[in-house]
Amino acid sequence: MMGFMTDDTLVVVADDLSCPLFRRADGRYADEPQGRIKLLNMAGKIIGTGPCAHGVVVGDGKLAYVQHDPAEKPLYSLDGRTWSPGMPATFDGSGSLLIIDENRDLTDTRGRLVAHNVFAAYWTR
Repeated sequence: MMGFMTDDTLVVVADDLSCPLFRRADGRYADEPQGRIKLLNMAGKIIGTGPCAHGVVVGDGKLAYVQHDPAEKPLYSLDGRTWSPGMPATFDGSGSLLIIDENRDLTDTRGRLVAHNVFAAYWTR
């Protein structure tokens, strides 16, 4: 997973053996690797690192980290420490994170309903 945070900063989730393995509840794949968030400049130089995560959603100057609980329900965080249920989809034009909840409703971080029966969402400018 990756995305541009600014015009010259790319955010990626890169393999990192120092991240703890994720233990799935179903036991079929007992341990899955996680990646670490890394910020790269346009020359490919690492200019910053973040927490271990399963994924990342990137917006204009904003990041949302993706994790899963042991039952594989998605969680998101805007700071890498505080986690909330839901699958982050994209940031909208005003900088609000749009989240798909367990009922497939697309809501923003202010609790406003955007759409029902959503599988994926993307923002473009």
